[in-house]
Amino acid sequence: MVSNTFFTAAVVLATASQAFAHICRTFANLIHPSHDFKEWWFLPVGQTVTTELACTRGATSYSEGIPGGDIRDPNDLNNPCPRSHLYAFHTNGLNDLGGCALAVAYKSNASDVKPEDFTVFSVNQTCVYYRFTDFQIPAQMPKCPNGMCIYYMTPFQCNMQGATSTTPLPPAQVPRRCGIDILLDRPADPSNCTYGAKQPFYWFQAERNNMNEGTYTPPHYKDLYNFRDGAQNDIFDPAYYNNTLPHYNISTDTRIIPAPSPF
Repeated sequence: MVSNTFFTAAVVLATASQAFAHICRTFANLIHPSHDFKEWWFLPVGQTVTTELACTRGATSYSEGIPGGDIRDPNDLNNPCPRSHLYAFHTNGLNDLGGCALAVAYKSNASDVKPEDFTVFSVNQTCVYYRFTDFQIPAQMPKCPNGMCIYYMTPFQCNMQGATSTTPLPPAQVPRRCGIDILLDRPADPSNCTYGAKQPFYWFQAERNNMNEGTYTPPHYKDLYNFRDGAQNDIFDPAYYNNTLPHYNISTDTRIIPAPSPF
């Protein structure tokens, strides 16, 4: 999962019939006695994956056996950081969120993956405000090579469960700031948008950054960078494969006019 909030999270991927834990910090924390490790890495195409995001594992369904135990708030089970102020997950409220994204590289060996190999395929614009956070998986996601893809941000192997498509994703491009920009007091500029497959943000890293935004004008997984909420189905649109502005009426086509957003 990718977030521009620097949120240290316990992430639990779940479908209606199963729930599998992934602690982002280290693989050493992944083991849970009630689940087969190999089962934890499947994302069902065309379905919704529910994640649990929290400041500590004690605030999730997987608090058993850890120091401090279960700290979930019985009056607000959707609170990701019980007993903490909002600044614990770097926000002042719902209007001060940068969103989160799921991204994938269609390679089986993490050592072969470069930053530009990742493609964002799902976005939740209200992440990280709620403990239970949904991500919609596009139905057209292609099969993973050898049944294994690499997922960002912690490089671990997963598979697209139920995928039948063999059409590869087009090369992902760097997202560009193009929506209504309250921070910089600028109107939307659809001509500056990146359309179709987009890379995650690499910002304030030691190397290989693709974002040069300043400290107080960070990139967001929102309409500001042409990331719509939900499954990123535009990554399959042939009209966007060359990252060219489609021949649509830009005054009415909701696919290319970023909707008003506070960020």
